[in-house]
Amino acid sequence: TESPKASNCFPAGEGRMIRVRYRINQKTQDKISEIGLGSAYMPQTPLKEAIPALRQAYEGGINYYDLAEGDGKAFPMYGEAFKDVRISILYQIHFGADYSKGTYKRRSCFFQV
Repeated sequence: TESPKASNCFPAGEGRMIRVRYRINQKTQDKISEIGLGSAYMPQTPLKEAIPALRQAYEGGINYYDLAEGDGKAFPMYGEAFKDVRISILYQIHFGADYSKGTYKRRSCFFQV
């Protein structure tokens, strides 16, 4: 997975910038940002703010996103924000997560996943 085509920096106040660093997955060779972005509070953010915020994170170099939030409501936000760069994004979800009833439930039986 390639990193975003940007400076990979974020403003840190007082004119300083923070450069996003990456680690390499030894099995897949994916380049993964050391900073990721979670999704727990994204559903509380209006779409007109959430999508630009997600894009800014991506354009600043973040390519790792944790989507294991409680009810799956953030999924469409991430889908819309990254629809043209999906191949460059690394998502984390919980193996065994079940959203079939609208909220997160963990399944422990491998055959029910």
